[in-house]
Amino acid sequence: MFAHRVLPGEAQVNARVIIEAAERGTATRSLAMIWDHVGSQLAPDRRLPSTGLSGSFHELSDAQVALIRFPPAEHATEAHLAAIVLPRSQPDGPARYIVLEHSWTPDDQPQTMIGEWADGKHLNGGHGPAPEEAAFLAMVDARVHERGEPGSN
Repeated sequence: MFAHRVLPGEAQVNARVIIEAAERGTATRSLAMIWDHVGSQLAPDRRLPSTGLSGSFHELSDAQVALIRFPPAEHATEAHLAAIVLPRSQPDGPARYIVLEHSWTPDDQPQTMIGEWADGKHLNGGHGPAPEEAAFLAMVDARVHERGEPGSN
């Protein structure tokens, strides 16, 4: 719910604020507050602690990124990482919201999938890299800057 409903909406409305918080080093605290608020609206047995949730700032070749690391993903479609991306040429948006999701192969081996939220729709970007920050950021950089539009690769 957090990675696929709350953050895509926040990324469209408050991308600059989130990226600036990541740059200042305050994004982790803010994300945890939002996570806990969303969790408080769920049944107690559906709540998860925010342990492992963090936000950090990164510079790509032509964009600024707030990178979100989620608590460990265990089930299909749960997110490992997400990137809120603002190109320097469009510092006020719109932002791109790209997610690295947990998945399973047909022979029950873990894998990742790339998802992107655009215009309220979840776009499947195919198989993703290992759930490591450097590999994910390299994929995001290539996806955003080499190919351009959401869902074009």
